[in-house]
Amino acid sequence: PIQTACNTMLFVSSCIPAAVSQLYKEHIFLQYKQPVQADFLNLLLSVFQFVFASIMSPLVYTLLGLAATKDWPKLYPSSGFSQNFIEGFQCFMGTLDEDRAENGYDDPADCSYSLILVFLHAFSIVAVGVAVDKIVNAGAT
Repeated sequence: PIQTACNTMLFVSSCIPAAVSQLYKEHIFLQYKQPVQADFLNLLLSVFQFVFASIMSPLVYTLLGLAATKDWPKLYPSSGFSQNFIEGFQCFMGTLDEDRAENGYDDPADCSYSLILVFLHAFSIVAVGVAVDKIVNAGAT
């Protein structure tokens, strides 16, 4: 129960960067009160989010074991981040050793749908952007 509560709080806090990004967009639109290149603004914010995530990922890697045991920081030491990243990429590409996927982690790694999930996620982001653009250009506010 404690681990679930802690992980839920951590998951909810992961929404903060996206919320800040959205608030910044609204601030820019209201501040300039003129047409802003929405595509350029989205690109710029996406680049900053990528840089932020690249910097923060190694720092929060240890939080994967949050509240699992009393010595949870030892479950995912920061020295294992690069190995975990490489194995995650191998899972994404479908080249992770099957024995490692089954026995190398606390839970078996299921890599079968990772590529399609990433494409569906990217498609949904683009689709929402196009829909919002069409609504804005149609004059709705």
